[in-house]
Amino acid sequence: MDLIQHSGDVLILVRVVPPNACPATVLSAREYLHTRAAELEDAGLHVITRVLCGEPAAGIVASTREDRADLAVMVTHARTGPDRWLHGSVAETVIRGNPAPVLLLRANSDKAPEPLPKTPNDPRAA
Repeated sequence: MDLIQHSGDVLILVRVVPPNACPATVLSAREYLHTRAAELEDAGLHVITRVLCGEPAAGIVASTREDRADLAVMVTHARTGPDRWLHGSVAETVIRGNPAPVLLLRANSDKAPEPLPKTPNDPRAA
């Protein structure tokens, strides 16, 4: 967050809902984004919110392209196994098609990420 504050850049929050979403779903998405935006604005950031209709990965990639974003940050559920086969991986699709680098954050993670395991050639192994 400090990087954005010092650069004066705009943070664009995007939520993609299904094209046939009922008005309540769209309203809920807008309210969620406005709540998050208010928190970020209180921290001194300039925030824009957008609710898009369509397929999530395509919407995120299109938004990144249209806004000429320097970085896309998304929250992922990190699904694996059969759950991933059934639901697909929005994060993977965004990474493959996004014109800007993508930073993935794990959803609902209150604890710090686990360190990567050491490899034989890893300088940390010494």
